[in-house]
Amino acid sequence: MVKRPAGPSAGLKDVAALAGVSASTVSNYLNRPEVVNEHTRSKIDRAVQQLGFVRNESARQLRAGSSRTFAVVLLDAWIPFYGELARGVEDIGSAGGWTVLFSNSARDPERELRNLDTFAAQRVGGILVVPAQDLRDRLRNLQRQGISCVTVEQPANADDISSVEIDDLAGGRAAAEHLLGCRRRDVVLVGNPERVSHVKDRFDGFSRTADAAGARRRLLETWGLTMRDGADAARSIIEMTAADRPDAVFAANDLIAVGLLHELRAAGIDVPGDIAVIGYDGSEFAANATVPLSTVAQPAYEMGVAAAEILLACMAGREEPGQSHRSFRPVVTARESTLGRQAGGTP
Repeated sequence: MVKRPAGPSAGLKDVAALAGVSASTVSNYLNRPEVVNEHTRSKIDRAVQQLGFVRNESARQLRAGSSRTFAVVLLDAWIPFYGELARGVEDIGSAGGWTVLFSNSARDPERELRNLDTFAAQRVGGILVVPAQDLRDRLRNLQRQGISCVTVEQPANADDISSVEIDDLAGGRAAAEHLLGCRRRDVVLVGNPERVSHVKDRFDGFSRTADAAGARRRLLETWGLTMRDGADAARSIIEMTAADRPDAVFAANDLIAVGLLHELRAAGIDVPGDIAVIGYDGSEFAANATVPLSTVAQPAYEMGVAAAEILLACMAGREEPGQSHRSFRPVVTARESTLGRQAGGTP
């Protein structure tokens, strides 16, 4: 009769004995399951469950010098865009048998570097990072240590660092073209381009297109990218004289746009009759705002999938560092906040 220790005391040899296989087969089951046939995997599965076996991942990493783990450093984890991006990354990682560790820099450069150092010390196989600063030298150093790196959203501008990016200049142009097509000629841009590089790109793309068309555009700067920032901006617009108010607003993201939209309506300002509003991101909640929100939609989930696929290919040695650079283009999703009730399709 096979002795069956329970819980953490159960070891690899105990699993092998109960399953009636060799210890090397159990090792393959844990580390290279694709080489173990289905019947044998089923036997080992049952043994693992009966024994409550938990692998000592830390010890395994020390022996192997790496892990079945990779890390993600997000920029603003609370922004819906990054939640969707993270979901795409995790779906691909999980399907490949990888554990994904998430962290958030909160746009703090020192915190970002600490996160990178922590993950390097844990010997992760790779790191996806949405940079808050120029990380090229740091990422090159990580790659020399055998840790694959991919930058997300903002390009690394380096031939030796793979990247997945979004063309925010094109997104800004698309927003301007949409508002101009809705016959809006006086636009306030609401956001923080001096502190957030992708907001600057969005506003630059918008401004070039608006200027070329002879439209008026002004900047109303916010501190952050929250609904509260949008509400504060709306109050500034409400305090303007009727003659000085814009006929449209381009918000840096959907959170700002929703906060602004709700505050304008509470003050009796018709959206879009008096002021059209368009956001940026393509967040799910934008469609369910009091007035369904037009937005420049980013394929966040698809970007996460692409970034994870590139990282897995780099970690597996199928791609060299810097071999892949994928760029996504945002598109306008037009709804009632710029088109009006009948055109927007709202009953």
